[in-house]
Amino acid sequence: MTENKNWKKIVSGMMALTLVAGTVPANVGGFLTGGTAIVASAEGENIDDNELGNVDIEVSEDEWEYSRCMWYEDEEQEYVALFVFTKGTERENVAGVVTKEVIEPTCEKVGKTVYTAVATFEDKTVSDYKEINIVPATGHKWQTPTYDFTQDDSVCTATCICENGDHPKEEVVNGKFSEVKPATVSAEGVGQYVFEFEDPVFEKQIKEVTIPKLTPVYGEPEYKWSDDYKTATATLPCENGTEADAIVEKVDTTSFVAEGDEATCTKNGKTTYTAVFKDQRFETQTITVDDIEATGHTYEAPVWKWDDNTKTAVATFYCINDDDQTDADADDITKEYIVEPTCEEGGSAIYTATVIFEGETYTDSKEYEEEAKGHNWVPTWHWDENNSAVAHFKCSDHEKPIYGAALAEVEEEVHPSSCTEQGYIEYTASVEYDGKLYVCDEEHKVELPLADHEFADPEYVWTETEDGLKCTATRTCKNCDETETEEAVVEYKVEKEATVREEGKGVYTAKFENAEFKTQINEVPIAKLEAKYADPVYTWNEDHTECYAVSECLNGDVDDNIEEYGVVTSKVTREATCSKMGETTYYATFENAAFTTVSESIDNIDMIDHEYGVATWSWIPNDDGTYTATMKKTCVKCGDTITYDAEVTSETVGDKIIYTAIAEVDGVKIASTMEKIIDVDKTPDITFEKGDGCVKLTWTAVEGAEKYGIVAYQNGSWTLLNQGYPTSYVLNGLKAGNEYKVAVIAMFDGQWNMDFSNAITVTPNDAAAKYPIVENIEYNEEFHQFRLSWNAVEGAQQYGIAVKLAGKWKVQAYTDKTTFTSPKLRAGSSYEMLVCAKVNGKWDLGAMNSRIFTVTIK
Repeated sequence: MTENKNWKKIVSGMMALTLVAGTVPANVGGFLTGGTAIVASAEGENIDDNELGNVDIEVSEDEWEYSRCMWYEDEEQEYVALFVFTKGTERENVAGVVTKEVIEPTCEKVGKTVYTAVATFEDKTVSDYKEINIVPATGHKWQTPTYDFTQDDSVCTATCICENGDHPKEEVVNGKFSEVKPATVSAEGVGQYVFEFEDPVFEKQIKEVTIPKLTPVYGEPEYKWSDDYKTATATLPCENGTEADAIVEKVDTTSFVAEGDEATCTKNGKTTYTAVFKDQRFETQTITVDDIEATGHTYEAPVWKWDDNTKTAVATFYCINDDDQTDADADDITKEYIVEPTCEEGGSAIYTATVIFEGETYTDSKEYEEEAKGHNWVPTWHWDENNSAVAHFKCSDHEKPIYGAALAEVEEEVHPSSCTEQGYIEYTASVEYDGKLYVCDEEHKVELPLADHEFADPEYVWTETEDGLKCTATRTCKNCDETETEEAVVEYKVEKEATVREEGKGVYTAKFENAEFKTQINEVPIAKLEAKYADPVYTWNEDHTECYAVSECLNGDVDDNIEEYGVVTSKVTREATCSKMGETTYYATFENAAFTTVSESIDNIDMIDHEYGVATWSWIPNDDGTYTATMKKTCVKCGDTITYDAEVTSETVGDKIIYTAIAEVDGVKIASTMEKIIDVDKTPDITFEKGDGCVKLTWTAVEGAEKYGIVAYQNGSWTLLNQGYPTSYVLNGLKAGNEYKVAVIAMFDGQWNMDFSNAITVTPNDAAAKYPIVENIEYNEEFHQFRLSWNAVEGAQQYGIAVKLAGKWKVQAYTDKTTFTSPKLRAGSSYEMLVCAKVNGKWDLGAMNSRIFTVTIK
């Protein structure tokens, strides 16, 4: 074994640590290289590989660099510090100068013991500290708070003192004011201040205060007169009070009638009233009102005035108190003849006029001469066959008949006939006789014959029936409701067939028997054929910048197809990662409702580079008690891992084995160390005896052992199966052909001695079997591996592990054991596999199909 010069520097560092601390720490061996010693696990716990402790060391030719500080507890339960400096693969451990400070807990700060270490190496001074015995802060013990208020009670100062010392705390709060009972003009109010504190030590305080009465605020005076104006009331309203808070004064008034305000015949008189108030805030009020009624006119007997032309009269009344005069027309005038006139001689009459004025009746009479009445002619009318008329007159008032005659003037008014109603000519006769116009009041008519019908142009109406269109012709008399109607004989033919794109044309021909009705032609469109389309087909170009959509017309030609290039948009629907390409989704939208928005996703964004973080190490114990190691780097972006096999060397130093693992990544060497404490005296020797489905473990007793634990290596870690005091144990429930790695550890001073160097691999008796049957498949998700276990076949010389690749079986490995561990594979991949046994020099491939199994890498 080659000498490791680095260990000499470590030992010299420990000597320096001994000189400083006065003793070597009890557990210093577990930390000499910066690794973490194997520690005891609680009963039944798994002991994970990571508990073996790893330190990554970048191999380089740089200067000495400070790596870390390691603290240890010595025999006196004090702490010493060892500073680690590295340069490439070399390492120096330098003992630090340690000072200790004990800080007692206070109300608000935790108590603790602080160790501070300082070391100097190669002109580099570094320091570190360690805190232990953390004691929680004691917390305050507050006395009962006191509360002080300002003079106006609006601000409260809360004060509290801690029993452990003054530590006074104070909080000043402005109170939030609210009215409990509002103040009025006549009564005080009640308010309160509420003080709420942020510090929970202080309780909410409520302070009641008196709100002074309101100072009354008066508005403008208001004045009110009584209905008879004999009293007046003045009111000074309180604007911030109630009606009861107003000032009111009521007084009697004085009155007088001023000159010129007296009542007359037609005008009321006026009285002036005055109200005088004692309260100087009220002003003297005066008001003048029309409360004296007018005296009314006093009239003398009327003066009459007659109009001789109209024989009407007017009575004029004069007031004795003023210049007023009133004319009253006589509405009632009567006439009484003194000498009654005749047709040819005059007479005389007394006319009497009557007027009612202000409830009194007044009359006046006057005599007038009356003219002769004139003849009262009564005509008799005579019509001849030529519709001429003569009027014969006779005076009805004359004692002896007097006759006269005159040829009348005749006017005619024609009322023409219609085709349904007979017309007539109406004649009217009139004549002027003895200065007066006479009109014949007798009706004189001559009837006219009926007129012929006058038909308007015919109207043709097409209506739809189940058999097509029919045509009806109608013509109506312009002068009456008389109509003529005929339904035509209609013929139909198609002149142009309809297509998907164009309407067709049909022609209806209507013919009538009535010669007044003309043959009618009606061209009607034939609806376009309803297009029937196939489901749309969408085609993207290579770079997805265009999407062409087409829906084929099934009952038309190619020009009837629906086609459209969509509007293409895109967005990144999955960002690229370092393990998977990114995805772009393209969307095509169309204006035509026949097409829907379609999308297509393409993995076209290049993957980004991995970014691997700090390496982690895994130490794997071998069957012989040594270790292999792998280094794993994990991408911080995606979690992808790369595992590197490391070259492991070991060196025994005292009671420890130092394992050094070096892995090379891109030309850079990365190292990790792990140390194993050897305590031969505390590790029992184990033997085993096979049984059917079991093995019996027997071990040597170890001096001072309190009890023993039986552990098994399962799923990459040690698991405690049982514990007790005997020196033998039977493992049951084992499968023939399976191998089990077990060890026995001893407990000292309540701690397990975690030394698994005595581990052995055991297996129960083989079971006779014709074919190897896979009994267990274990997966390692970290390294993407699997492990097969199968039963032993009696007489088997060798086993072959075959995989089906590209449709053919290929043997990947040979072994004389009943287990197989795969190499690292790709997660998610699946394989069809088969395990065969060679017996008597021949491979047994019987029942092959029933023995095939599949593994999927995790």
